Amino acid sequence: MGKIKPMLARLEAKPWNNPEWIWETKYDGVRAIVDTKTGIIQSRSGKDKTANFPEIKPRTVKPAILDGEIVAYANGKTDFNTIQHRGTSSDIQFRMSEYPAQYEVFDVLDVDGTNVTGYPLSDRKKLLAALLVPDQWVHLAAYSQDGEALFASAVANKLEGVIGKKLNQSYRQDAREWVKVKLSQVDNLFVCGYTQGTGWRAPTFGALVVGKLQGTSMIHVGEVGTGFNDRDIDEIYTELRLTINNQCPFGTNPYTNGNQPTWVIPAMEIVVRYLEYTNDGKLRFPAFKGVVR
Repeated sequence: MGKIKPMLARLEAKPWNNPEWIWETKYDGVRAIVDTKTGIIQSRSGKDKTANFPEIKPRTVKPAILDGEIVAYANGKTDFNTIQHRGTSSDIQFRMSEYPAQYEVFDVLDVDGTNVTGYPLSDRKKLLAALLVPDQWVHLAAYSQDGEALFASAVANKLEGVIGKKLNQSYRQDAREWVKVKLSQVDNLFVCGYTQGTGWRAPTFGALVVGKLQGTSMIHVGEVGTGFNDRDIDEIYTELRLTINNQCPFGTNPYTNGNQPTWVIPAMEIVVRYLEYTNDGKLRFPAFKGVVR
């Protein structure tokens, strides 16, 4: 299996009901392409994550390449922070025990050497249902044509949202032709520095100074100081200290609540949940969700 770039979704304000569309629950996990012949698990970025998830071994009646989401469940719903603890293969037996993973499969790209990405989604769904042998760790993702009802259920259960897909649509790598409707906004942002912690966090950091790329320029969008657990803080701080360069990556030094940041090379990417961007381009009510691995 060569590097595959998964098909993506663009943001929409609300779902709709149309017989030409289906809707799936938006899982809060790690996108994964799996080759059932070789057992290789590939992340959205193309990295080999097979060693991170040894329990994920999908069975199919014929060799296939599957698309889906590796998730961890907490209190009946997928939890991104939990699955992020599976971001390394070290102490794998402990991590498997503490943070068990499951694979929600929603698409098939190849069947026994035949590329089926040109097939309409309706046909791929039928193929997938006939191919996949579900078990304790691998599930066939459910879907509905009632997007409005599924989204209402997502709201009631405080889930991530829903994904909409057109039934006659082929699978196009890296194309944003699916749609997603979310309960809140989520962005992948670069950690550009950190401020000094106070109180019990004085030995580490108080907030992460984050930015996003616009062309070749890094733009400051705010600071993220909530959403971390103790392990997150220790792991992030340890990693960031290795990339300190004391050079602000923005055009000018931003105001960071009066605290002078320690600048780092913008190599770490994190997932941030937020309500919206303010008129001056800053995050409103941001919270850390996890590190992109």
